[in-house]
Amino acid sequence: MPLYNLDAIVLKTFPFQESDFIVTLFSPLKGKIRVIAKGCRKINSSLGKIIHPMSYGNFLMAKGKNLDVITQGKIRLNFFNIHKDLERLTHGLYALELIDRFLEEPEPSPEPFALLLNTLKELAAGQKPETLLRIYEANLLSHLGYQPELKQCIQCKNSENLAVFSFAMGGMLCLSCKEIDKNGENMDPLTLQFLKSCFSSSIQNSRPVPENVLIKIKIIFQKFIELKCEKKIASFQLLREVSRVTHGIRLS
Repeated sequence: MPLYNLDAIVLKTFPFQESDFIVTLFSPLKGKIRVIAKGCRKINSSLGKIIHPMSYGNFLMAKGKNLDVITQGKIRLNFFNIHKDLERLTHGLYALELIDRFLEEPEPSPEPFALLLNTLKELAAGQKPETLLRIYEANLLSHLGYQPELKQCIQCKNSENLAVFSFAMGGMLCLSCKEIDKNGENMDPLTLQFLKSCFSSSIQNSRPVPENVLIKIKIIFQKFIELKCEKKIASFQLLREVSRVTHGIRLS
């Protein structure tokens, strides 16, 4: 079978038959693809030690009839620092899930790949997960063409007195137009300023943000993402549970 090398991040794995895994890889050259890792569930399998979500490696692939086959692999980054911390781990898995949910076709994806890899690197380096993931979400939405209108009212084009974020309309409404969407989210100037900055910042330049602003922005992103994705994001519930646990630990 023809062989080729592929740099990729493991998004998820699924048990297949007695000893195999179906593996979803994300690479800059091929985008999101499903492949098979044969025998990797066996105790003595060398592949089994490196085929797990969030691993970034170089994989030797063999062309297959239905699915290509991982024959060998070498880990480049395994992000141990993320796996050792529950809060960072859940945010890392959330970053993987967004790629898996939004990107369907196996096509070149250099920008989303770089965004995901850089986010995992910064998460492992110690950046605050909540701030980092808001910038990740914004950058991914922008790449996909889902950036909301934040500079002017999406209805009347007025750039002043912006007061409500409309999920349905995809942007801000001013005081005069806010009644158009009864389900919009009220937005104060400081929160709007940070929301704008998320779409103009790089992953490497995240800055500290007041806790109340982060909570508001998180709610807005979660609602907006599920609306655009048209699917439930499983990680949202896990993130909420972990947030309760870590908050409880801090209070003790």
